[in-house]
Amino acid sequence: HLSDGFYEIGQISEKGSLFGVFPVPGHLTDEGAVDRLVQPPAFSTSDDPKRLASHFPDLVRKECMQCHLWSEGRGLRGRTGFDGDYRGAGCAACHVPYASTGLSDSADRSITKTEPGHPRRHVMTAAPSTQTCVTCHYGDASIGLQFRGLSQLPPNSAGGPDIEGTTDVRLNRTFYVNDNSLTPPDVRHALRGLPWARGCDGGRGLAREHGRCGGHFLRIVPWHL
Repeated sequence: HLSDGFYEIGQISEKGSLFGVFPVPGHLTDEGAVDRLVQPPAFSTSDDPKRLASHFPDLVRKECMQCHLWSEGRGLRGRTGFDGDYRGAGCAACHVPYASTGLSDSADRSITKTEPGHPRRHVMTAAPSTQTCVTCHYGDASIGLQFRGLSQLPPNSAGGPDIEGTTDVRLNRTFYVNDNSLTPPDVRHALRGLPWARGCDGGRGLAREHGRCGGHFLRIVPWHL
């Protein structure tokens, strides 16, 4: 879908698979229609800033690619103001819990407790929590918001602890509608606190979706401790 967007916006002249989240050289690809994959280009100051197409590569790199499991996401270590976005990469994105603030609650004295971007503790879990799932699943169809009874505010609307019916703190760099009469949470979340990803099939479908990269997905990845 990365290449489709570049074609539809007029950045490339022909349809076809050209871009990937990470570059894949030709000698690592199987025989088929795709010889290699390259990363989407960064924004170029030489492009006409008045053309929408000129800004599309920057949007893809900053938004679309930040939730793929091989990336570190937006909440990088030491980057403040990204509550709700802190997570690991690869397998650790789901199986190493992070607090929404990104701060460590570990007994390890070598880990700073004031710098965001660290796991909550030095542990792995077989059953990711809702908090873990929604570090990625809060955009597009907003399933992570709807499950918890949250909703996006209209543009330029105020939110915060002084505004009734909104979240008290920023999550994903914004306030959300938080009013059970308008956006009630999913019954599984409200009554049992079940993670939304496990609600329908015990997570089997999710495991297939996130694990279908095969051996590449299962490679050792940093935990960002």
